[in-house]
Amino acid sequence: MEFNLQYFAENEEVETDASNVETETEQQTLTQEEVNRLIAQSKSKAKAQAEKDYQKQMEDLQAKYESRLTEVKSKLGDKDREAFDLQTAKAEITKLQEALDAERNEKATLSEQITKATLKDKAIGLLNERKLPTNEAMLEMVVKDNAEDTVKAIEAMTTLLSEQRKASATSQPPMKSGGLGGETKTPTEIFRNANILNK
Repeated sequence: MEFNLQYFAENEEVETDASNVETETEQQTLTQEEVNRLIAQSKSKAKAQAEKDYQKQMEDLQAKYESRLTEVKSKLGDKDREAFDLQTAKAEITKLQEALDAERNEKATLSEQITKATLKDKAIGLLNERKLPTNEAMLEMVVKDNAEDTVKAIEAMTTLLSEQRKASATSQPPMKSGGLGGETKTPTEIFRNANILNK
């Protein structure tokens, strides 16, 4: 009895392709909730990394300061060391304070950017819930400095657009029925004026 081995090989390929397609489809399908969760995770990771980098930079600055101060002290004698210590300490403190201020400003800027991005994501979610547009112009109008003000702005925009929709949905009823410009004609007159037979 002969077997067609090619037949079995083709079926294996079809089954493998089908399983690959199912796997790819499962991997590509994400709900909005999962996407929001992934975005939130990446933002929290970025924030944690920024804080970690900031802490490391501050530790590096402190270590550089202490090593430089130790280096300079080792080069001076006792009398010179005391006078130099005071001047150097003041100058180093000033430099470190400036570096610290710069780092704080940078951290504040990063924190502000993270807050804006978080508020923007929350605003998009709230606008989608209310079936309002989520374009850049709308986001610029509703995203504020904190979550409470952003929610208030979205509620105000929802109310405004709802009232606008209601106003545009209402229409004025016709003055007289019939739609013939206010003239009342009998069906015979209407038929005679139509000139159907003359055409």
